[in-house]
Formats: sequence, C-alpha cells, structure tokens
Amino acid sequence: MLDDPNIFSLIKRYKNICKILNELKEKNREGKRSKPFRYLFLLDEPPYINPQSGKRHPYVCFITNKNFYDSIIPKLGIARNTLQKYLMAFCKVGVIKKLNKAGRSDISTNQKLYALGYSFNYKGSPSLKTFLIKENKEEFAKFKLP
Repeated sequence: MLDDPNIFSLIKRYKNICKILNELKEKNREGKRSKPFRYLFLLDEPPYINPQSGKRHPYVCFITNKNFYDSIIPKLGIARNTLQKYLMAFCKVGVIKKLNKAGRSDISTNQKLYALGYSFNYKGSPSLKTFLIKENKEEFAKFKLP
C-alpha cells in the first residue's frame, strides 16, 4: 500500500498512524502469551461475517480501559487524547470497528470496545486478518484527525 502516493503522503503527514497500528498488532501477538496484555481477546458474538466467503469469524478486540492506556501510551509517546482521536479516525475510515459493547456488561460508559480485525485459521493456527487491506485503501486515504 505504501507504493500508493496518497497513502504515502498520508503516513508522512500523520506519523503516528504506523506506530499505533503496529503497536496494536504487536500487542495482539504478545497477548497470546503475556499476562499484561490480556485486554486483547476474541469475541465470538456478534461474529464478523466475511463478505467473500460468508464464513463467520470471531473479532479480535480490545477495550480502551486503564490497562490498555497504561501499557500502550508509554510505547507510543503520545497523549491519551491524541490516541483517542486516532482511534475515532480509524473507525471512520474502516481500519478498526467500534462494536458498542456487544452485550458485555464489563465495559463502563467511558470505555470503548474496538475490533482490530478478525481471527481465522491459517494452516491450522489462528491468525489475525486486519480490516486494513488493499481493497479499502481509497477509504483509508480519507483519514483525517478530528
């Protein structure tokens, strides 16, 4: 996607895009085996339904609670409200999805439930498929901080 001049200029303008998305993906890998990152989890209901195959997949989610901010903000080196603005902008262009609690009672009113992508089996092991793909790069090119 970086070969697209619109995406390249967007990433050059908003330097934190790559840092945030890479950190979230890194947290996903760490979350499988490391206790402090237990806020990343699979959410079976409601399922993500793949538009091409029609198959149901669990979302790979995170909750923006104190543990989330305490672990990710020091690594990013940005303020909490800046991260929140990026998360809102990512939702608007389809990079992540806001799931509106999804029937969970453990999410308070000042916390948000987001999906980074969905989980699928690749050669017998679970893998993360993010929502940011080449097919939606035109939408991603409209990224703008609020």
